[in-house]
Amino acid sequence: MAPLVVVVVAVLVGSAVAAPVVASAADVDPDHPLYPLKRVGERIRGLDNVEQMKLRWQEYQRMAEKGKGLQYRHILQEFVDKLKALSPSDVKDRWELVRWMQEQMPGIGEVRLKLAEQACQGDAVCENWIEQMRIRWRGENLENLNAEMLRLRERMGARAPEQYLRAENLLRQACLKIESLLSTSPLP
Repeated sequence: MAPLVVVVVAVLVGSAVAAPVVASAADVDPDHPLYPLKRVGERIRGLDNVEQMKLRWQEYQRMAEKGKGLQYRHILQEFVDKLKALSPSDVKDRWELVRWMQEQMPGIGEVRLKLAEQACQGDAVCENWIEQMRIRWRGENLENLNAEMLRLRERMGARAPEQYLRAENLLRQACLKIESLLSTSPLP
């Protein structure tokens, strides 16, 4: 009887560990029912802060693409928190991280525009402003987009949803931190 109990306990423990690890590997989004298991699996797998930061950004980009960016601002907050805590000198492959950050800049701009679209939903004038911003920006100069986003906030005034303003502030913080890291850690 004792060997059977040991086997049953081992199977239960193994499945309790395996399920979160499998969910983690499956890369489910925050709006998926298995997402909490994915997060447990990340801890079991021992992902470092840089890996977690990258995952949170990928998840948030997908949520913004689905039109759910404002609902999942806590994922963006976690990304920004991990980004702010980052020091390139603490990272094994510093240049890989710098390269990754450079690659993310256009995506951050695109997410900012997607969130603005969400915030303006149903307001034809506001939606037109965003379309014009997208045409002028074209993924090239983030400084120009920053100026455009500030003008948009001024135009929206009190109509700007609080969720949008908070998410936009987080994205501006992310841009500033990435620009700071890039200026202090140029590629060789």
